[in-house]
Amino acid sequence: MFQRGVYGEILPIWLVPHASSQRSIGVMSRGGMDWSDQQNTLSERVIFSDYQKNLSQVLLGRKTEDPADFALYRAVAQGERVSLRPIAVNGSELETFVPVLARIGDEQWQLGIGGEGRYAIVMGSIDEVLWQVWWYFLEWEKAETVEGE
Repeated sequence: MFQRGVYGEILPIWLVPHASSQRSIGVMSRGGMDWSDQQNTLSERVIFSDYQKNLSQVLLGRKTEDPADFALYRAVAQGERVSLRPIAVNGSELETFVPVLARIGDEQWQLGIGGEGRYAIVMGSIDEVLWQVWWYFLEWEKAETVEGE
């Protein structure tokens, strides 16, 4: 039913609405930005922001009226891995961790995959830990970018 990534994680591509790319173009044109490398960076940020918001709403059980959203909610609750990066941003693979989240027990969540770089076990209900998961993800991504320069 789901499109899968390299590690078997669910790639919920429907959570990146087409409006994301249109919104990024609108933001850039209002800001008078040139259409060079900044276009890709801003577009990726807008896509990631929309994806993060939509995925969070599904994982919290607040966006489940669509059958695909409900199926994702149930799959993650049962321990399936889900990608934390929208597929549109997956062009540059991360080297120090795998950006996935999985429920590994009652109120236990794992960000990343053990043996595949950085990972963290976060304790609590999904609504308690989601902000921590996104914080780890962004900090690790930022550290990787700095290390790679």
